[in-house]
Amino acid sequence: MKIRNGFVSNSSSSSFCIYGISMEPDEMTEKLQKLGLMGKDDNNIYEWPYCDKGKILEQNNIKIESGHPDAGYIYFGREWKSIKDNETGKEFKENVEKSLNKIFKEDMKCFTYEEAWSYF
Repeated sequence: MKIRNGFVSNSSSSSFCIYGISMEPDEMTEKLQKLGLMGKDDNNIYEWPYCDKGKILEQNNIKIESGHPDAGYIYFGREWKSIKDNETGKEFKENVEKSLNKIFKEDMKCFTYEEAWSYF
């Protein structure tokens, strides 16, 4: 018989640390539609990265992170864990900002966003 002397849980957790921008899903959808990067009939921002126009993220080394389902925010940027061995923190930030400015055609103010949550 085996006995476990430690914390046992049936919950799962999720987390991320991303450098980029944050917007509400409706605001992000509207912005992408105005730029012609998302169709007028496309309202599901969570599916957008996987369609043809959404490939612009992949091409610019940017990912979308939805965070906690109840949070109501969408994050565009790069995860800090994706920093390259020969890339400084400053270069990492500059590359993210350059990519987002290219996608959104305006200067985007970037920040580091960290989220973590558990499901029981």
